[in-house]
Amino acid sequence: MFTHPANLRDHLAALRGRVVLLMNAAFLTYAVVTTLLSPVPITPDALMNGPHKYRTWAALLVTLGTLALWRWPRQVRLVYVPYLIMLSLLSILEVRSLRVTNTAPFHLALWLTGNMAVLPLIFGSRTGAKLAAGMIAAILVGLVSPQADAMGLDGYALADWATTLIVMAAAAASSTMLMQIIENYLNAHDRTAQALEDARVDTVTGLPNRAISEARLDAAVQDAHLHGTPLSVLLLDLDHFKAVNDEHGHQAGDRVLRACAERIAAHVNVPHGLVGRWGGEEFIVVLPGLPEPEARRLGERLREVVAATPIGDLPLTTSVGGTTLQRGPLHPAAPPDLHAQVRENLVRAADLALYQAKRSGRNQVCFLPLNPA
Repeated sequence: MFTHPANLRDHLAALRGRVVLLMNAAFLTYAVVTTLLSPVPITPDALMNGPHKYRTWAALLVTLGTLALWRWPRQVRLVYVPYLIMLSLLSILEVRSLRVTNTAPFHLALWLTGNMAVLPLIFGSRTGAKLAAGMIAAILVGLVSPQADAMGLDGYALADWATTLIVMAAAAASSTMLMQIIENYLNAHDRTAQALEDARVDTVTGLPNRAISEARLDAAVQDAHLHGTPLSVLLLDLDHFKAVNDEHGHQAGDRVLRACAERIAAHVNVPHGLVGRWGGEEFIVVLPGLPEPEARRLGERLREVVAATPIGDLPLTTSVGGTTLQRGPLHPAAPPDLHAQVRENLVRAADLALYQAKRSGRNQVCFLPLNPA
């Protein structure tokens, strides 16, 4: 089954939220475990001002981000922006601290690399790549620590920092390329969905086109046979429409068709009913469950609403032909192609009734009986 593009994008949005929650849960677990395993005693001063301070502040930030995402699950990007800004600032401070102590950035490298992989998923390939580049630039800024310049970095520390930046860039690039594939697929899916929609809908009126109208009529015939309910069909033809095109142009003709389609559709409120463009200036109205007297009254009402108000300066009328299928449930021995035969008979009878309305002076409703074997 073809999936609507909105559903795919909803799935992607939900995936973004789950990934962020997963990353947040992992970081909070990391913060708790590493703090407990650290030889430094756990005291308020150690947590807020001592060796654990950056981890503590990052954990608090992640907790706030998790709560915000829980409160606004569809605002992943909006929630992540301040989170990302604070993460960048904390990264700069942590990098400066590691730079001064000449310590290998093992923990920081792992978490920043994970963040690099998440950014393109959350913000899209282009914006995510730019943000990843900004994060790498933030680390470079942190490495330029004036108070630590005299200390310098030995070769091992330089190798550690170079490895960190290379792995971060590779993670960001890989995630960006993967996200580009997803985005290209979604865009192609959107185009395919639009093409399918265009194939189903008449571009002038926005109504179902003839192919879809026939399919819906087939389904209505089957349902009428299954439940033994009546089924009425109306064909409406705009009177003297050719003169509108000839005298006022095809654009005026299209405006007339759109206006008539809107008027007709607005007055057909039958459950599972259909208003479609049958072709040219003809419209079809399928009315499941509606017996002939009610269908005739509706046809008269549609004739009146079309003629009630000129469209622009163009007075307009319509002729209506109709018929009704009235029978009990389908007999088990009925031929398999009976549905198609009945559909053809319905259209033929409605068309003959429409022809009779035209010959009788137009701007009227005519019905012909139908009782197929």
